[in-house]
Amino acid sequence: MLRELVIISLFLTSLLLYFNPPSYNNPPSFLPYNQLFNGTPMSDLLNKLGQSVRAPIGIADYGISPNGPFIRNTTQFLGIVTIYNLTANSTASFAPNSVSFQLNTVLSYISNGRHYAIWTQNVIVYNTLTHNILFVDNLWNFTSLHANITSVKGDGNTSVAKIHDNYIRFYYDYANTTGSNTTVTLPIKIMLLTNVTTNSKGEPVICFWYNDGFGWQKYDEVTITNSPNSSDVYFLVNGFNFTGARTYYDAELIIGGPGDGSCAYILNSYVILQLEYWNGHNFQEVRNTFNFGSDTGETAWGASTKFYYTFSGQPAVLLVSGQQVLSQIWDENQVSTLSIRTDVTSGNITVYLLSNQSLDSYKQSIPFVGGEVVLTLVKGFYGVLVYNSSDDLVGEANVKVNDTNVYVVTIPFNMISENEVTTSNYLVADEVQFKITADGYVNVSFGGNVSFLSPKMQSIFVNGSTLLTITFSAYNFTPGIYAIIINASILPGVYKVHTIKVIVLSNIYPLFITYKTLGSNTTIHVVLYFPNNNYENLTLPIKLLVPKGTEYEVQGVVTYGDVRWITLNSTRGIVNFTTYLTLVYYQQFLVNFSYMVKGNQGGGEPNITYYYAGHLNQSTPGVRWVDSFSHYSYSQLLPGSEKEERWLAYNYSGIVSSPGVILVIYYQQFYINVSPLPFSPIALIDGKNVSLSSTWLNYSTTVTVENLSYYANSGERYLILSVYPSSNFTVNSPLNVTIKYVTQFYVKVVSPIPLFALVNGSNVSFTSGWYNYGDVVHIENLTYYLNYLEREVPVTILPSNLVINSSKVVTVVTVTQYFVLLNSPVPVTLSVNGSKIYALGGVWLNAGSRVEVVSSTFYYSPTERFVVVHASPENFTVNTSTDVNVNVIKEYLVRINNFTEWLPEGYKLKLNATLPFYEIGEFTGNYTVPANVEITVNGSITEKLITKVNFALFGRLVGLVIFPILIVILAKKRRL
Repeated sequence: MLRELVIISLFLTSLLLYFNPPSYNNPPSFLPYNQLFNGTPMSDLLNKLGQSVRAPIGIADYGISPNGPFIRNTTQFLGIVTIYNLTANSTASFAPNSVSFQLNTVLSYISNGRHYAIWTQNVIVYNTLTHNILFVDNLWNFTSLHANITSVKGDGNTSVAKIHDNYIRFYYDYANTTGSNTTVTLPIKIMLLTNVTTNSKGEPVICFWYNDGFGWQKYDEVTITNSPNSSDVYFLVNGFNFTGARTYYDAELIIGGPGDGSCAYILNSYVILQLEYWNGHNFQEVRNTFNFGSDTGETAWGASTKFYYTFSGQPAVLLVSGQQVLSQIWDENQVSTLSIRTDVTSGNITVYLLSNQSLDSYKQSIPFVGGEVVLTLVKGFYGVLVYNSSDDLVGEANVKVNDTNVYVVTIPFNMISENEVTTSNYLVADEVQFKITADGYVNVSFGGNVSFLSPKMQSIFVNGSTLLTITFSAYNFTPGIYAIIINASILPGVYKVHTIKVIVLSNIYPLFITYKTLGSNTTIHVVLYFPNNNYENLTLPIKLLVPKGTEYEVQGVVTYGDVRWITLNSTRGIVNFTTYLTLVYYQQFLVNFSYMVKGNQGGGEPNITYYYAGHLNQSTPGVRWVDSFSHYSYSQLLPGSEKEERWLAYNYSGIVSSPGVILVIYYQQFYINVSPLPFSPIALIDGKNVSLSSTWLNYSTTVTVENLSYYANSGERYLILSVYPSSNFTVNSPLNVTIKYVTQFYVKVVSPIPLFALVNGSNVSFTSGWYNYGDVVHIENLTYYLNYLEREVPVTILPSNLVINSSKVVTVVTVTQYFVLLNSPVPVTLSVNGSKIYALGGVWLNAGSRVEVVSSTFYYSPTERFVVVHASPENFTVNTSTDVNVNVIKEYLVRINNFTEWLPEGYKLKLNATLPFYEIGEFTGNYTVPANVEITVNGSITEKLITKVNFALFGRLVGLVIFPILIVILAKKRRL
């Protein structure tokens, strides 16, 4: 037996398994912890989803949500295991039919500046064959890899386990308290609780509890003795980090093998698991869960998990046999959080789904402290019952849970009724009332030995409190004592019962006298005169049984100064049968209806309508009794009012809210007829700016018509020219006011240069502005000179002629021109943008024009011309004024004989002539000179060569010939 217990204490030697490919028929082992070194807790966890492997199966909170990792710390974890049916085998030879349910948590604390992580295990070992249960705990050191448990003090011992060739010391203990190592009967609900505190030295103290129907049993209390003055001592769920041993900071309630890393094969199962943490007020179900654990070495196979919720709407895990797949069960987006606040500091609360109102649902109470309960629930409609520490029902409510809800429960369930009523056996129907206080649906039923005219059962919705009426009858009943029993229930077993004694009498008749007041309430008295000559003064309302012949007299008028109550109903009578009397009293005020006239006195008295005892009356001014808070009305106009003069009241009607004087003021008014205008002129009327139109004005009102510009729109306005009879007048009679005006339209001028126009024949500068309707405008096309070398020339003016009958836009497009100075004695040919022009002295050209000076000849006369030989610049673009220097030469027409040629002025011309030797030549014309003479061209020249025989030459030649002959002849003669 000792060996078996020691072996059981060695269960949960975690992280001994190796990974194999998943197969349902041949299940692989779960991932060993030494594969957790890579990644983050979140990424590592999500990578496991969808695997079909052997693993600890149940419910686990890893601090992982759909919105990312989170951290939770608490001092207590509660695991609830409800077994309806469970059959399993295990690989543990020492417990072949057993499984374990493990509440595994990680204790975190800081000691001497170092952070520690201690893995705690609170375990049920359950034999599915014999139904025997045993409770065991373990402590393991997760502060670092292969760390040991040392310096602990508890009811158990430490031992050494071999894990991956490493010997690791851990702590264990098994329970020998009531309820442990005993046989149980199914179904059974077993709870495991692990909490932590510190002792006077500041050392962490871990307590292990269980409750399997024998009450809470603390079977071990373990103190970590080497950590005094520890801080931040709590169980930690942390989705951001691993422990030093590279395991999860998580909380688990799982099923696995019975110990020593064994695996449990689930053959048949119907088990519900719940994992809750202490939130400071109560135990609350975790909000983000997965169906597998990771830190323990015990595993399961064939365990299928399903999302489940209890009658109270708390989510849970249903464990059945079937396909085993690692998955998430629920997350915070699929469940809701309900926060219930009460005025009870501590007590118990019952929450139940309204769709599951069974006896079990509302018996599942939840203890709380601090006046608040926070629960994790599925979405839906819930009933809430709050009990104080004495188990008294002190509040209840109906709540719709959707997302995160905060609900304050302060309404107690209660019922109040009369203890005794008296009725007559002559009365066909009587009534009794009772009040129910609740929040939600209440089932009401009636019983007893009277006749009920109301339904005996009804379901009503109460939000706060409501007054209910039971109609019953004791007609022809034998005089005596009877009973009415009222049963009000909000749930089966949660109810209130009241009994009302009914006394039935004969020879008396019911007398019911009630009243209502129209206005504020008052006290009405009635005097009853009995047949025995006694009388009694009572205050209404009354509901009595009185002897036949009783006389009654009710006050008809109750007066308190200038306030009274009056009824028109009969107020006297004799009771000879069942009598019902309802009197209506009208509260009335004593009112002085008066009026006054402002202006010259005139007109008659007004007619006044008001209410008296609910009826409409008419009268002239004076003192009258008038129904309180009723409507009154004077005639708005006094008699004598006509079409041009009247007496008018503005506040001529109202509500009579108090006694006193009601004064209505009438104003004498005259009609002011304003001539029709297309605009609304503004006037100061008694110092206030208002729009002036035909209207009624009070006597002595002062009016000043303001001479303003009145704009119909942005392009049209009206100017007042004159006001008749005056722009300032006082109203003392009817008046016709005539306003003359002129319509103007806005003309917008868009022009780069100033414009001038003939406006109605007058030459004016034409700019953007307002012009009178009908003005005739002719815009002059004038060139605008910026200086003597630059100007703007209008190209288009649209429109250039207009008649003002609407707003206009005048657009002017101009071209910029520059003056090009031509320093030339003669006209010059220019190529401007490809077109030739001729200019002398200078020319205006458009900006941007491309100009080329063309070589040309200017004929001054048929015989005289000028030839352009050079220009500077010769090619240019006009972007400013430019000086162009042109060089020319003067040429004259020269005719020599039949040859014609243009020669420059000053040209040296040689008159060459080739003649026979016997001729001589001479040029005649402008010059008469011999041939071969040089002349200067200073004008047009015409020369003609004239030739003649050179007689002188001939003479000389003859002399030369004859002279030798003569010599010869003379010589011969001498010889002779």
